[in-house]
Amino acid sequence: YFVNIDTERYHLEKHSFIVLPPNTVHAATFSDNLEGFIIHFSEDFLGKHINIQPHYSSIIKKNLTEIDSIIRINEVTAKELHFLFENISSTYHSDSMLKNDILRSYLNIVLLKIYESSKLIDRSSNPEFSKESILNKFFYLLDQKFKEKKSVQEYAELLHISPGYLNAVAKKLTQTNASDIIRDKIIFEAQKSLIYTDNSVSEIAFEFNYNDSSYFWKFFKKNVGISPKEYRKQYR
Repeated sequence: YFVNIDTERYHLEKHSFIVLPPNTVHAATFSDNLEGFIIHFSEDFLGKHINIQPHYSSIIKKNLTEIDSIIRINEVTAKELHFLFENISSTYHSDSMLKNDILRSYLNIVLLKIYESSKLIDRSSNPEFSKESILNKFFYLLDQKFKEKKSVQEYAELLHISPGYLNAVAKKLTQTNASDIIRDKIIFEAQKSLIYTDNSVSEIAFEFNYNDSSYFWKFFKKNVGISPKEYRKQYR
């Protein structure tokens, strides 16, 4: 079995999960004979106070340098999750007034089981866990503030650590420094805006707090290889 994501092909074994990061631009295609479940949901759907949040970050956002995260589970967990997925499907197609609340509860359990099976929970007793906690907070802040804050210094101040330490944590856990993660996030969100909105390049530049649209144009072309207008024409 295989899945194609963008231009890459990944092979899947029995009882595998493939977890795509939030806001993935390019769709995934699967081999014809593959059987399984696909769940697409927004981070907001889970709610701000649900207890999956720290684990969610560890599963979904643990490595921005890879588009996928393949997690293999054992036979027992596979049976448990198959039961949960069937219940999610039947609930989704039901007329229950509490449908969304029930779906959130099921989804919470599914993500916790994936988290448990991937042995990420074992990191809680490891000194590296504190670094991963910092990285997860950085990812969360970046999701919220990428339009207004674009420097390592600004995020380090929010995290109450030095820019050097934030860079060291990012490099240790993702093999990418914090400034490159920030840059990639801005580029990724700009690509989404070019594909999924009709806003002009100047409007997108203003939305991303670039007062000079020509600077945004140069920044985009330097990192993507083509201009924003060329990118929009190519992918729409």
